[in-house]
Amino acid sequence: MRAGNARRFRSPTQTQTDNRAKPGHPDVGADERGLGVRIGVDLIEIARVRRALERYGDGFRSRCFTEAERAYCDAKPNPAQHYAGRFAAKEAIGKALGSGVYFTWKEIEVKGRPKPGVHLTGRTARFAERIGAGRIELSMTHSQELAAAVAVVLDGRASTEGSRPEPGLARREANSE
Repeated sequence: MRAGNARRFRSPTQTQTDNRAKPGHPDVGADERGLGVRIGVDLIEIARVRRALERYGDGFRSRCFTEAERAYCDAKPNPAQHYAGRFAAKEAIGKALGSGVYFTWKEIEVKGRPKPGVHLTGRTARFAERIGAGRIELSMTHSQELAAAVAVVLDGRASTEGSRPEPGLARREANSE
């Protein structure tokens, strides 16, 4: 098949006028009840963040990270590793929200240990509310060279009754076996 004649796959339920069916549309995966689940992933080289910290110093730190995030990262033996994880998390959250990097870095704050949480402020919080975003789940990891993050934005308009696991349930079940 020549490149000009390539056809795009359409599911049986898609129609020509269904804009949600177009790749890249923010509501792909949504149903009639809401936005569905959105996922964002980011991977960054720790050395790249280390170079930014060395080259731009406090300017980079204060532009991209809240005071609490800076205090947390700077208290670690390898601050670049932790800055990279938070940087990747902010990128992943922006992708999951569908806003890309159209946000102010400090409007997305990664809080808490051991399970990181997300706190949105400003224009990013207003955007999330407008699209019906609910809870944001975040997972971060790193190796010696790379830091990665996965963000999952749940639909805030859908019923979540019964969907939250009881805190500590898995640990209690494992201990009872």
